[in-house]
Parts: sequence; structure tokens; C-alpha cells
Amino acid sequence: MFFHPGQIQVSGAIDEAIEEYGVPQIADDGDYLRLRVGETFEVQNLFALVGNGDQTDLAGVAVYLRTDIETIVLLHIAVKEEYSFAGSRPREMVTMRMLAKLREIARQIKGVRHIVVLYGNGGRRRLEVCRQRPGLSDL
Repeated sequence: MFFHPGQIQVSGAIDEAIEEYGVPQIADDGDYLRLRVGETFEVQNLFALVGNGDQTDLAGVAVYLRTDIETIVLLHIAVKEEYSFAGSRPREMVTMRMLAKLREIARQIKGVRHIVVLYGNGGRRRLEVCRQRPGLSDL
């Protein structure tokens, strides 16, 4: 996972997330690696890949889980420094694109109504998952 110089601004909230859910770990699961949190929490991971010439960069990762029928909790989000708002490639908007993708994922899961972001600007936030109304083409 990435360590970003700006994470000191949210270090208290990161510590609270670790206290509540556990430490993020890279786990060897046979033929592949996966991220997990603590010993009891099965988490989902969203990886942000960005084209960089003839290669692809891992630009960010989001770790989340469904805590109840209505809630997805974004436990951790990390963005490689160059893709952050203060980095050399802020126009990629990696953080915003990962949040938008997580909201899109949440819309597809029956019963999910909101996403809780544990840390960021302004501390813990609750984002509503707005269902798209069916259009004429969906009838």
C-alpha cells in the first residue's frame, strides 16, 4: 500500500479505522495475493490503474466492506503521490474516480443505501447511494 506525505492530516482517523476493523495486510492466498483487514473481515478491493506510456501504473487502491444490508464502509483509500491532487498528475482524478466507481458498485448491490467514508477532509462522512430512475429505454 502507499504511504503518502499528506496522510498525517488524517492519521487519527486512520488509527481509529485500524482499531475498529484491523490492520490492512497483503495475504498470500495460494496462486494470488489479496488485501485483507484483520482476521475476521472479508473485504473487497478496488484498484485504480492508469496508463503511463507503454505501461500501466497502480495509481490507487480502495478497501471496503459491507457492514450491514444498507451500508458499505470505505475502510482505506490510498493514492500514489503523483496521482494525488498535489502530485504531478492531478488531472487523472484518481481519488474522485475511485469514489465514483465505488458508488456505481454500491448502486448495483440490492439494499445498499449509503457509503461511509471513515476518513478524509472533514472526517467521517456518509455518502448517499442514489438509485438511477428507470428511463423509457429501461421499461
